[in-house]
Amino acid sequence: MFDVEKVLQKEFKAWRRSPQRATAALRRWAPQLGAARLVQLLGAMKQTSLETNVYHFGAAISACASWLTALELLKFMKLQQVQPNVVVYGGAIGLCDWPMALHLLDQMHQDQVAPNVVVYNAAIKAADWMHACALLEQMHQELVQPDVVTYNSLLRSCNGQWSLKLLQQMKRKKLWPDLVSYNTAMDVLQKSSSWREALEMWRTMPPSPDVVTMNTAMLALVKGSRWPDALVVLRSMPEKHLSPSFISYNIAIKACEEGGRWDVASELLSSMARRRLKVTRISYNSFLSVLQKCGQWQLALEILGSVPGGPDTVSFNAVMSACERVGQWRFTLQLLRQMQQDQAPPDEVSYSAAISACDKVGQWEVALHLLSSMALARVAIDLIACNSAMAACSRAGEWPHALQLLRCMADFLIEADAASYNAVACECLAVRVGSFPGRAWPLVVAIVAEMLDEAVRPNSITVTTAMASIEAAEAWSVALELIRLGAVRSSADAMDLAVVACCQAGAWPEALRLLDATPSSAGSAQSGSSPGLSALLMVCEQEHLKELQASLLTRAASAMVDGTALARVVQAEPNLLGSRVGRGPTELREQLLPTLLRTEDFTRTKLYSKELLLLRSVLVADPSPASALEAMDSLGRSLGEAGVWAKFAGGAKSSTLCAAAAGICGREPLVLEIGTYCGYSAISLAALGAQVVTVEMDPFLVGIARCVLAHVGLSSRVSVFTGHSKLLLPRLRRISGANGYKLIFMDRWGAQYPEDLMLIEELGLLSLGGVLVADNVLRTVAAEFLWRVCKQDPGKYETMILPVTEVSEASDEDWMSVSVHTAAAGPGQSPTVIAGESDRSLPGQWMELQKRSELMRVRTTNSFVSKSEIQEVKEQAKKIFLMSSVGPS
Repeated sequence: MFDVEKVLQKEFKAWRRSPQRATAALRRWAPQLGAARLVQLLGAMKQTSLETNVYHFGAAISACASWLTALELLKFMKLQQVQPNVVVYGGAIGLCDWPMALHLLDQMHQDQVAPNVVVYNAAIKAADWMHACALLEQMHQELVQPDVVTYNSLLRSCNGQWSLKLLQQMKRKKLWPDLVSYNTAMDVLQKSSSWREALEMWRTMPPSPDVVTMNTAMLALVKGSRWPDALVVLRSMPEKHLSPSFISYNIAIKACEEGGRWDVASELLSSMARRRLKVTRISYNSFLSVLQKCGQWQLALEILGSVPGGPDTVSFNAVMSACERVGQWRFTLQLLRQMQQDQAPPDEVSYSAAISACDKVGQWEVALHLLSSMALARVAIDLIACNSAMAACSRAGEWPHALQLLRCMADFLIEADAASYNAVACECLAVRVGSFPGRAWPLVVAIVAEMLDEAVRPNSITVTTAMASIEAAEAWSVALELIRLGAVRSSADAMDLAVVACCQAGAWPEALRLLDATPSSAGSAQSGSSPGLSALLMVCEQEHLKELQASLLTRAASAMVDGTALARVVQAEPNLLGSRVGRGPTELREQLLPTLLRTEDFTRTKLYSKELLLLRSVLVADPSPASALEAMDSLGRSLGEAGVWAKFAGGAKSSTLCAAAAGICGREPLVLEIGTYCGYSAISLAALGAQVVTVEMDPFLVGIARCVLAHVGLSSRVSVFTGHSKLLLPRLRRISGANGYKLIFMDRWGAQYPEDLMLIEELGLLSLGGVLVADNVLRTVAAEFLWRVCKQDPGKYETMILPVTEVSEASDEDWMSVSVHTAAAGPGQSPTVIAGESDRSLPGQWMELQKRSELMRVRTTNSFVSKSEIQEVKEQAKKIFLMSSVGPS
């Protein structure tokens, strides 16, 4: 230890002549000297008879860089019998966190040193909200008057709406909020998601805003998803004579992430350099996050090497996530290795991104290796990493590994969530049901039961998967047990499947109760495609529960926005109530036309708008089949001019269907149609003398079709059944008997045809020599169906593909397939393989088309799919079909 007295001998002499110099020197040296040397210096002053008073200690404490140093000096001060005053305590409290600040405040009271407003301000600044409020109350009790700084400190520790109350309280006490007050209040509001209030304060605050104000307003706009306005604020700052800071630009780049505008973010980064603002690693990390969200993984890789000071963990994570989104798993792993070399330690996010990338491309073994590497790298294995690894195993068909990992999560002290169980359950179903129908449900149901035991609420994916596996196995009693356990209340989709299960199990009262309890039952029924509502109405028809059927339909129609016209259709439906059977054209017109004539013309966003227009066009025409078909064709052409798919098989399609039907034998041949829509094809077939049985899942379309058929006098020749084909076809076999149907017309989405074909073959619904006609096989890409009837079973069907056009647009090409049933499966044979023929599996390109068709079907149900996208998929499918010699000859 150096000799302080010897080193500072000259300074000590000067200090004896002028004690103020000692105070100034202590204030100057305190930040550099630690507690030990400051104590040594003050002790040396005492030993050389230099005065050490409260001012010397106060100067040293107020200049300390550490609260520990300040406390050591405070302790030494008392040992030297120098009594701390309010300034000394205030300086020490200003350096402390809130527990020590409160302790020093108590010490002041013990030393009988009265705290002033400065001391309380320092303590409030260090305290949390609860203790800050207690200190404010203590100030009132001790008659210490709070000032603006007091309230500004309170504002920093409060949350949400309290900031507004504190500003009001300041005004009541005649303490006018300053710019710091408003800036702090705005910041508190935007951080607590009260962004609207923050923006309102910005617009109405009396002081002129500064850069901090504008930055806070930009943050509030980003929080409220108003990112374009945040960029407007940045551009407006020079008009207010304010120079945007590098923080302003960083916020603006963050706003571009919300809007997915990487091009604007790039320009902002360049603008920072032009303005000679400090472009930091934070700026680049924000830009990399924008690129990640926009899928610009190649540009992100290029930018990574330009990060000032070198990329850190956040930089790498953003680029890895960008690569992960597009399945670039090799780049993701390469970046993970580079992080270790660049001394940017990978964290949970890094490993999770790498594992998720492996999941997307089926690299399950690499995913498991990465998971084990996390433990070796001393990175905590988290829930996201585990779920991604399980999903990778499951999707690759290695669901036993996923199940084992699920069981091991407890060893990592990780609580499994619904996504963890989904990773096993969903893929287990996908892998096992394809080859072993009905075998997946015990494991899937066991997983749901385990979730309930572990108090993990099954979400819609889990329960929908479980119900689907039960449906595949027709284990309806198990479905009822899951319903009893309360596992199906997670979503409307799950409740819908539960309603179907109850209907299949013959428990229709329970089905009705569940439909009533579905959180969005009205919304689900609005489209009419709710499986639960359809299944329950199917039961109503079969059990002759016509009053209940009418009630359900009326309630569903009334729940819709502007559902008046549909409600009138339900009330007018000829087959609904016994007293209404035989209703003629005149009565139907009187019942429906006044309401239908008041309805608006077609709007894409309004449910059943097109179908109600079809009904109106039929009712104003003559009550004959020919007039009705012509009216519907005419409306179809009008819809085509508006760029809308007419959806019914009119025009050239109707001619093809009628030509196929003309060749079937027998008097009044029995015909089955899957997909009634509004009854166009049913009218065409019945007009040729056929007895038509038609199936439609949407109950509102059933009502419209029945009204159309009644108007043209064909109700006795066409029977319209409500329900899904997979539920109705087994029941409709009783109508055809052993002879089967002479013609079956499939008019649904092409991706759904294989399911129907499987049932048709299993049930023997198509008679030997019968004709199977399928519409939309090109437009909706019926890849698997076409492979089955053209390639997989060449001895079972003689198939011809015919080019047709849509009634709504003559240039819109589609195909129809006409297949003659030439051979049946022998006893004990699979219905998909004829004796002597090999089972030729679906080629990879065809399988991808089938998947894309199914995805497009789901999107069409939930939103609008553009005409250009449909055309693109059609052209791709046509090319692949023709390469396999499947197409018009």
